[in-house]
Amino acid sequence: MYTSAEYIRPWQVNGKYSEAVANYLGMESSVRLGNHQIDGLLDIFINTVFVQIARIRNKFLFYKFPVDKMLYKSFVANFYRKKALQEKDAAEQKQAGVIR
Repeated sequence: MYTSAEYIRPWQVNGKYSEAVANYLGMESSVRLGNHQIDGLLDIFINTVFVQIARIRNKFLFYKFPVDKMLYKSFVANFYRKKALQEKDAAEQKQAGVIR
């Protein structure tokens, strides 16, 4: 039995497999990060590569050696970290412009 959560549930017969399936289904469907959310062409390309890898893994049900999963999680975390910094800088600039 699969779950949409990317962590192992105690009732699962093969929790690691279910966690991998949930991860790659989420990656393929762009639940966490879709190209429509990304501005930079390089980041769109990288995200597209990860989506295609997930699509292939899901098609063949091959979830061993998940190096790409770790890289994708790092890519997504860095993307949202950069986005937060950009939004913070924009808010500070707006506030500075209003104060002057």
